[in-house]
Amino acid sequence: MTDKPVRCPNCGYANEPRNHRCKRCNYPLREEDSSMPSPSPSSAPVNATVVGKSANIDPWDMDNSRPVSQQLPPQDPPHKAPANAAAPAEFSAPSPKARKLEVNKTIDPSRMALFEKNVLKLVRIPKEGEKEATLEFEGEKIILTRDNTDPGNMTITSREQAALEYKDGKWMLSDRSALQTTYIRVNQPTELKNGDVILLGNRAFRVEF
Repeated sequence: MTDKPVRCPNCGYANEPRNHRCKRCNYPLREEDSSMPSPSPSSAPVNATVVGKSANIDPWDMDNSRPVSQQLPPQDPPHKAPANAAAPAEFSAPSPKARKLEVNKTIDPSRMALFEKNVLKLVRIPKEGEKEATLEFEGEKIILTRDNTDPGNMTITSREQAALEYKDGKWMLSDRSALQTTYIRVNQPTELKNGDVILLGNRAFRVEF
């Protein structure tokens, strides 16, 4: 006789080799014992499944209450996260950094007047008994009148006598009076143009080529 366990064809229980009938359901294990009455399979006890241990159950120790063809394979218990487990942190993409505005710091020399403070001074030459006075003007274009140069002097118009304008790094003078009485004293050789007026003393002369 072999020592190998004899499996019951009715409930699948592993019996000892010396048993003639299943220890669990009393079903005959051999053909010569089939003449003895056997209880119905429903009366066989059912093994309780131990939670968490089903993955390690030997196939011979599985539930013997069903035929072998109806037995279910062992299943692992559902995994549950511990109660104190922290929730997964939400992923947030880093926000794009704002680009720094780059400013061109190169300055066009011809446009220096836009960045510099243009100041022009006119020194009033005193007559007998007067004191020297300095007039200060600011801006790219200055309109000279009687009020802002020599108040009370009737030889200067109260509207627009002359204009001073800053262009390309130079001050330019232009006459605005109706009688054209704006002059420049000659202090150095000056180029003459056709139609220029020269004031000699109190007499004016027009230049013609």
